[in-house]
Amino acid sequence: LAVVPAYLGFCARLGRRLRWGDVGGAALFLGLVILAGEPSTLLSAFFLTPVAVYGGRAAPESRMLSLSRVSLGVTGAVVLGCGIGAAVLVPGLQHASMTARAAGIPSEEASDWSLPPVRLGELLVPDLTGVGEGDARVDSFRRRLYPVRERPFLCSLYPGLLVSGLALGAWIGIPRSRLWALIALGGALLAMGRHGPVWELLRKTVPLAGGIRYPEKFVLLVVLPVTVCGALGFDYLGKDDGRRLRQAAAAFVVLAASFAIAALPLRTAAGGFFSGRLLRGSLVAGLGAGACLVAPLHPLVLPMGFGLATVLDLITAGRPMVPPSDPRSFSAPPSFLKPLVDSRPDGYLFHHASYHPRFAGTAGLASPPAPSQWGIPTALDRDWDLTAPRWSHDANRFVSEALRRFPEHAGIVLGRRGISSVLAFRPGLGTAASLPEGPIDRSLVLSKLVRHQPLAFCADAVIRVDDGDAWVEAVGTLGERALSTVVVVGSVDGPVPSAVSPGRVTVRGRRAGRLALSVEAVGPEPSLVAVNQTWDPGWEARVDGLPAPVLRADLSLQAVVVPPGAHTVNLVYRNAWVSVGLGASVLSLA
Repeated sequence: LAVVPAYLGFCARLGRRLRWGDVGGAALFLGLVILAGEPSTLLSAFFLTPVAVYGGRAAPESRMLSLSRVSLGVTGAVVLGCGIGAAVLVPGLQHASMTARAAGIPSEEASDWSLPPVRLGELLVPDLTGVGEGDARVDSFRRRLYPVRERPFLCSLYPGLLVSGLALGAWIGIPRSRLWALIALGGALLAMGRHGPVWELLRKTVPLAGGIRYPEKFVLLVVLPVTVCGALGFDYLGKDDGRRLRQAAAAFVVLAASFAIAALPLRTAAGGFFSGRLLRGSLVAGLGAGACLVAPLHPLVLPMGFGLATVLDLITAGRPMVPPSDPRSFSAPPSFLKPLVDSRPDGYLFHHASYHPRFAGTAGLASPPAPSQWGIPTALDRDWDLTAPRWSHDANRFVSEALRRFPEHAGIVLGRRGISSVLAFRPGLGTAASLPEGPIDRSLVLSKLVRHQPLAFCADAVIRVDDGDAWVEAVGTLGERALSTVVVVGSVDGPVPSAVSPGRVTVRGRRAGRLALSVEAVGPEPSLVAVNQTWDPGWEARVDGLPAPVLRADLSLQAVVVPPGAHTVNLVYRNAWVSVGLGASVLSLA
């Protein structure tokens, strides 16, 4: 978010005059926005681009350029900015096309964290949801606003009372600021999500918008225009002989009195939480009125008065953006993971506790990817952000279904995928309303599987099925044999042998994106080497230096067909789009 105003500032300069330095500045900061990788911020920046350009053209000191020259400069900046951000944009779009988000996020999930309309009052009064208050009545009020998440996505929207008051004055007195007001109104309707009609309209009409969720993030389109117009209002107020100052002082006095009167009936509600904030706003508005009244005494009174009052206002209000994480949860592995850290098992950890519908977000649970920082590989991680390839996302769903339908084969299903340990909540907590008091270790149990497959092995058998549901049925039918059987789902790129011979696999080397195997295949039939890592179209296989297809097996894993005899198999991951994106970024930056 922090670099968006810099990008818009250069766009405003391009609206006044065409200078190549401004084209480069806008491109550089747009590239930084893209490299941050947040779609809603990028989309907001594009929405605000024409408004910033118009604001620059409408400025009193601007030189009126032809629209064609302005369009040339802005288009060049956008194209060059997308080139600078290509290192993320190009492979990111390619990856996004393979994820579950590509088909669009379900409306109910996408609309989660919609901005309640009452929170727009935070443009004048800070922290209306009482984040961090700890008062039961305030917490109850917040849960009514956010029944699913129980807290806001963004904890503070407050730009400062004087800033919002000056923005309102700008919208009344400065015609060029009214387009910013229109954007703020549209941004508010968009951020409301399920509480308004604009969110679903955006998802249906704007390309790729169906993969964006949490509309509250679009509140940038409200707070930034208010801040910009607050600055315009301050300039407007300072260029006056006294009439505007008197009007502003009167408006702040009315605002201060309104806050004070509104605080009276709320002084006993929620322990005085709301009345305290209103009285605080009354004091800030009073400071603004005082600064306006004494401004004629000296040119520095107005900027010093408003600046100091706003700084004190924001410091005392507190402006948390998102709830912080406890650093202790990252400094050392929790005690329930220490056995895995010490023993360095050769298999994966299945963090089943992170799937729990009520306790998945419990502090200290060390949900994936947290275990990886202590050297613990995990499998079947829950795809919270819908950013995994769709076959991995589907695999999680079908494996969960297999565990539910065939609990007696749970160890076989997980062991086939190379999982050697399972972390779960203790039996009996599934129906509990809350976790027991004390350390979370007491609520968890770490289990070791009796049998599991290594990273790579030769399958004893291979069968083909049509879809994921048929895979679940096949697992239930195979029973114990599912541990060493490869199940190919649907069509794959490459021949699948109808019968396979046994063999032995030795891992010779493993690095990120590279895997070297020695295979001794025994028998007249080819062997099928099953590899317990995620399939991706970027993986390439070579058997004794000759290219071989990498098959997708068991929903989301890999397999390579090897002829009889001794062979060397090398698996290498290559993504040409990463190289293309990096090359475009370097060229554009140059």
